[in-house]
Amino acid sequence: MYLSSIIVHRRLVLICVTLVTIVFGLGLLRLQVSTDNRVFYGPDNPYFDTFLEFERTFTTNDNIVFVVHAPYSIEKHPYPDAIRWLTSQAFGLDNVIRVDSLANYPHTSSDGESISVDPLLDWVCQANTDCSPNLESALERSHLFNRLVSPDLKSAGVIATLSIERGSVGLIESLQHDARDLAARFRAHYPDLEIYFTGGVPMMAAFAESTAEDLSILLPAALVTIFVSLILVLGSTRLAISLLAIGVLTSVIVLGVAGWLGHVVNNATSISPVVILTLVVTSAMHIAVHFSNNLISSTPPEPSSIQAITSTKANLVPILISSATSAVSLASLAFVDSPPLQQLGILAAAGVVVGALLTLTVFPVMMSFVPRIRWTPLSRGIQRLINRYARHIEISGPPAAIAIALFLLASLGLARLQIDDDFVKFFEESVEFRIQTDRATELLAGPNHIELVLEAAPGSTVFDPNYLAHQSYVTSYLREQSIVANAHAFSDVMNDLVDAFYDDVSIETLNEDQLSQLFLIYELSLSAGQTNTDLVSADQRKARISVLLRESTSTDIQRLESDIDHMHKNSGSGLSLVITGENIPVAHLSRLNISSMLVGIGFALLFTAAVIGIYFRSIKLGIAAFLATTAPVIAGFGFWGWTTDSIGLAATAIIALTVGVVVDDTAHFLHRFLDGRSRLGLSPMEAAAYAAHRVGAAITSTSVVLGLGLGLLMLSKFQINSMFGAVACLIILMALLFDLLILPRLAAWASPDTNRSDQMDHQ
Repeated sequence: MYLSSIIVHRRLVLICVTLVTIVFGLGLLRLQVSTDNRVFYGPDNPYFDTFLEFERTFTTNDNIVFVVHAPYSIEKHPYPDAIRWLTSQAFGLDNVIRVDSLANYPHTSSDGESISVDPLLDWVCQANTDCSPNLESALERSHLFNRLVSPDLKSAGVIATLSIERGSVGLIESLQHDARDLAARFRAHYPDLEIYFTGGVPMMAAFAESTAEDLSILLPAALVTIFVSLILVLGSTRLAISLLAIGVLTSVIVLGVAGWLGHVVNNATSISPVVILTLVVTSAMHIAVHFSNNLISSTPPEPSSIQAITSTKANLVPILISSATSAVSLASLAFVDSPPLQQLGILAAAGVVVGALLTLTVFPVMMSFVPRIRWTPLSRGIQRLINRYARHIEISGPPAAIAIALFLLASLGLARLQIDDDFVKFFEESVEFRIQTDRATELLAGPNHIELVLEAAPGSTVFDPNYLAHQSYVTSYLREQSIVANAHAFSDVMNDLVDAFYDDVSIETLNEDQLSQLFLIYELSLSAGQTNTDLVSADQRKARISVLLRESTSTDIQRLESDIDHMHKNSGSGLSLVITGENIPVAHLSRLNISSMLVGIGFALLFTAAVIGIYFRSIKLGIAAFLATTAPVIAGFGFWGWTTDSIGLAATAIIALTVGVVVDDTAHFLHRFLDGRSRLGLSPMEAAAYAAHRVGAAITSTSVVLGLGLGLLMLSKFQINSMFGAVACLIILMALLFDLLILPRLAAWASPDTNRSDQMDHQ
């Protein structure tokens, strides 16, 4: 067999693997990191397509929102000068295309024959002095409140809109650094004023920073924890190093190849090393425990090389089965809508395949160098516990009824679980972005926003009085919604313009041409940077309503979207309304991906059950395998549902990791069970006890090791990673309970004792 050959040439094997790893590993240097959150949208995402169309018609939505606050109102010196200074400096940010604030908001006045347009602050506030009493009346415009100024006049907003080149590496980090620097310089100039900043760009930067922090701190801590726990359960530092090395080599090779192919790492694929390492360690753990136990108990002692061959042979079939089915399950993530999650599935599937090759070739070579092993208190305790439990199964059977009740109770928690995300609360309250955003939201508005695009009737333009009346109606409706901080519409501009130019004349009394000419005169009177054309399409057939939101979740935004659509359809206007903006595709992201993922994973689990059923020539064993791979995942998420009421994007990565672990343990248990039935001629329950005895220690040891390692992720300040660690641990625990308490009974049901029945009939 090939195992004897590689052991004989083991040094050559190690040299070859080292060279291959170096060649592929050099691709890691070519890996690029992207903080662009738009990579999560697939090419067929209808919400994202609509948003891109909006940006082609109007402007981009990427922004940094600065919020200034004082214990006194805005008319007091030096508050107006501070807003002017901040507005001027914000224009110096890279890629900025416009800055909106009270310092450049156009205030219109008219003598009936001509229009005069001045920056609002300049109109009522001279430099280095307090403002005139006219300021408060000038600010009494609904579209300014909670956008550029708070109702109590103590907080003001400066909104920098940016045009960001998608996929550019380092730009988000650079902009975040510049925003921090600008805020620091503002504090130095105006120490009595507070300043905070939030928006889409700071949120993207916060995602990247949290991911980098976890990869640099928690991931190494998890690896150390896994390494120490491996020593404790295997009884050998060298064997633990060998096992961990297989996982690390696999990650280096897979990600190195990805680097050579030009792969870009993002917030989703950054956890691929953790997923790959976990899946490889899970698979190789069965060989390691088998090798460790045999090396300890063999009498007389056998060489490590012999035990390495024996242990690998004993686990060859279940490893091949579990690797093939796990790879298919992970590759099924190609069904999801989001490209990064598709990439995560492909990387993890490749990791399973490469890991299996290394486990069945390089790992035996590494084990052959391991000297004698001694029991550790933990390894001895686990083995004794499993042996006692195996005897209990043989005599009394497993306590399956209690376990089934536990699983059913846990699964009921799914009814409480909703697909929802609050991207601000993904971060702990101690994280800078969360501190800044919470305070900015409290004072003015949050980073979430949506856009409405209202199209004029055929043959008319946005200057049609009926069109403007309906847009005003929609805007008023929006301002009444609890999660809306403010709505700014083209109709606001036109209403202010008519009020300034005419006395006691409403828009409804003017015709389309008059309004169009008035707007043209107004635009020609504006100074640089004051244009309102970003509110109107080039053909003047569409105009937008920009909506700033208060604290809101994805579900809140979806509900608002539905309410707006229902209101508009019932208005009878006959006009076309499109609801879009950055937060609309974001709000639907988790639901789209989880729904499509469930389809893919469902087919993959059915495939797994079919493979096991065909290989073991038993439909019932296929059913048992299907239950063993789905029940722990359902129960784990159900338990999470009892503790909290929502889950979002983290669910995809959790399933990518845990399905591989669950499939691996199931394949090994059923293989040992059928080995006991066919080769040893044991009864169903005796074979179940034999399987628990042979693989129970490996399953338990794997659960302990992974539970301790992944449990550290719960310490993350980034909710996606902490949720990932918590739910993954829950599913691994539920898989352990299912394999030891329920699967023995299922396996016995799937393989009835026909031989004994025939003997009884013969007698």
